Amino acid sequence: MKKIKFTDYDMRSDYEFQVYVSHELSLFDEVNHHDKIQFIKAENQIAGTIIKKGEEVTLNLSHALVKSEPAKIINGSNKVLNDEEFGVLYATTWDGNIQFTIRRYTNIGSSSTSNFNSISYGDTGRYIVTDMSISSQFMLLNEVERATYDIDMLQEWFSIYFPSMNFPQLKKAALMIDMIEFNGSQISLLVKGSTRNSSSKSEEHYFVNTNLLVLFSDPETRKNAFDLGIQLRNFFELILNKKLGLSKIILNQNKYLLDGVLRGPYDERENWYLAQSFLPSREPKTFVSFDINYDDIKMEFKSLLTKFIECKKLQDFVSKFLTVSQYKMPVVPVLLTLCSSVESYLSDIHFSDGTKVKNLKHKLKIVFNGNCNEKCSTRLIISQIKATRDFYVHGTESQSVLTETELMPVIEKFIEAVRVYILKELGLDINKTMTNN
Repeated sequence: MKKIKFTDYDMRSDYEFQVYVSHELSLFDEVNHHDKIQFIKAENQIAGTIIKKGEEVTLNLSHALVKSEPAKIINGSNKVLNDEEFGVLYATTWDGNIQFTIRRYTNIGSSSTSNFNSISYGDTGRYIVTDMSISSQFMLLNEVERATYDIDMLQEWFSIYFPSMNFPQLKKAALMIDMIEFNGSQISLLVKGSTRNSSSKSEEHYFVNTNLLVLFSDPETRKNAFDLGIQLRNFFELILNKKLGLSKIILNQNKYLLDGVLRGPYDERENWYLAQSFLPSREPKTFVSFDINYDDIKMEFKSLLTKFIECKKLQDFVSKFLTVSQYKMPVVPVLLTLCSSVESYLSDIHFSDGTKVKNLKHKLKIVFNGNCNEKCSTRLIISQIKATRDFYVHGTESQSVLTETELMPVIEKFIEAVRVYILKELGLDINKTMTNN
């Protein structure tokens, strides 16, 4: 049976590990302190399990975490409620091959789990984990120098990597975008392919995956690294017009650089698990079609992605727009969310005479028509959207107010109009692109 590497797990994987847990580490060489590799001391460890099932990760401990300082005891209880009261936790599997760094956790009471293989005195502890790294060692960087993001369907959409490719061919096919600015930081982005294989006695299978490698010019905070991953996911979700998940984030480097050169003795990589508000179910591996293909926009792709990553206002617009498809919302909240996103994005737009555009109706004309001019083909739907929004926000009644049933086909047209408008703002005319197909 092939051994699973710590980098093979993703944010959808289910797993269970028997672990030893501690809140502190010791240097490997306690006398000379020459070696940076750290481990959990036997006298400080607590037996437990780390279980991931679905979207939830739980840490079950044979002994509940307790506060050691009397000043931190509240209402007579010394139980640790969360990471802010106790700090980072470290866990190692029994064989020591996989390490866990647990940064965010919350106490949810005693655990009913009894497979700690340890005698438990007093209360056991159960904690929900929302930020955790899986690695081969505890020597991890506090900041991020590079991040690899796995996003659903990129392999199918780009279609530039194939299982039969060797490393030089994969490297040659890689797509590099240099000098992009994100939240004040300079980044370079590499669309690259990686291969793996699995074999049995009778056959061997080869697989290829497309992911995004981001190199930061200066060490970056974890928050910005995660925010960038979400924005990249949102960009591709907009272009591909599919529900996509950010399924894996690998931070920093292993022992070898991209060209296979040894850079150091330590593997600084970490497989970063973060609880996400949106992670759709994995799509079955079938043929997937897109209304915009990479081949149709590959000449503009770099400029499209660069403009999106460098424009916070566009990112906010897209984020609000995508919420209506990412979550199962009733039709009225969808209408209100779309109207709010349009009003917010067009808050600084002006007429040709310099007068500020304030009325939602004029902003809807810009989204549907490209300008403030009224067109017969969109007059009715714009009036219906405006009247229905005013009814739910201000209580203003009119004959154009729609019932929820009447609103459903209108919402479909509204969603499509907003998407087309956003793509045009990026520099892509979807109507021309689809006409050329």
